Amino acid sequence: MTTFAMMTLGCKVNAYESAVYEKALSDKGYQCVSQKEAADVYVINTCAVTNTAAAKSRQKIHQAKALNPNAIIAVCGCYAQTHAAALEKEGIDVLIGSSHKNELADAIEAALAGKQVQVSFENVRQYSVFESMSLQQFMHQCRAFLKIQDGCNRVCSYCIITKARGFLKSKPLEEIVKEAETVSKSGCCEIVLVGINLSCYGEDLKNKTLIDVVENLAL
Repeated sequence: MTTFAMMTLGCKVNAYESAVYEKALSDKGYQCVSQKEAADVYVINTCAVTNTAAAKSRQKIHQAKALNPNAIIAVCGCYAQTHAAALEKEGIDVLIGSSHKNELADAIEAALAGKQVQVSFENVRQYSVFESMSLQQFMHQCRAFLKIQDGCNRVCSYCIITKARGFLKSKPLEEIVKEAETVSKSGCCEIVLVGINLSCYGEDLKNKTLIDVVENLAL
């Protein structure tokens, strides 16, 4: 059986996205193992919000290569978005930045089959629609993170977020409610709403705010 290990850095949004990746790979029949074990595939979900986070992302990549030099290395997340050119030179097998995240599992499967995986990175500031990811359960935990917002419009001079994740994008309210119901039925007794700038939820939607999300989930 093909094995994979998840290495997640950064925020709770990354934790949510890693849970989606883990479920997608498990659905393909792969077995999840500890990140300290030799695996066939390593997924490093990176962070770049600080220099320290970027350094830790690089360390995880080197750690994965040391554990199994023949493994498929898939790097995704903010560091992959902001340092794509450098990572391509390192021979990373699969690179997914801050868009097309739902294609990660298929890209890994293609890499395992020996196919050349095309790497393409768009300017995420041009994306204005929330890229929905569906989570059925938050594995191994009774508390689930639920991503409802991504990006930020503040463009602070000291912050890399808009380069890494683009501008504000909110998940449609009906999709949030549906996903929350599914996760609850799987056994999660607590849901934590997460986002890059959570308080700004709905600024890109018509007449929707974070209060509407909370009120609908509390019904």
